[in-house]
Amino acid sequence: METEREINIAIDIAREYHAGHVDKANEDYFAGHLTRVARFARPDIAAAAWLHDALEDTAATEEVLRARGISDDTIEIVKILTKTDGAKYEDFIEGIINTGNVDAITVKAIDVADHLRDTTHITDRAVDKYTAAIKRLGRALIDKAR
Repeated sequence: METEREINIAIDIAREYHAGHVDKANEDYFAGHLTRVARFARPDIAAAAWLHDALEDTAATEEVLRARGISDDTIEIVKILTKTDGAKYEDFIEGIINTGNVDAITVKAIDVADHLRDTTHITDRAVDKYTAAIKRLGRALIDKAR
């Protein structure tokens, strides 16, 4: 099955490129956050879930993903989910929504929900930012379902 093959490639890339990364709670990024986000994603977008931070937070590039066998559709989702330097978070979320890409919106909603899973290691300002984002992403998904 092609989806399963791509997921396995994405797992390998995520494990390799996020090696040594930890989150704000000092939890291994691959074993924690990425695994949880991918677990809640539909199988057809799980590869994007594994890779959602790869272009933003690692040395991975679109070319690396493509050369390793990641599909153009998955790469497009990952590109949409890549925040550029200096972009305001609220504008970044609106940009994701404005693409109309339900798969990207879904992965970002799962990502943000996971950030809110344990708020003891993030600031109140971050909680407010993520809460506003999950509300906005959820509304966008509901609107798309109509």
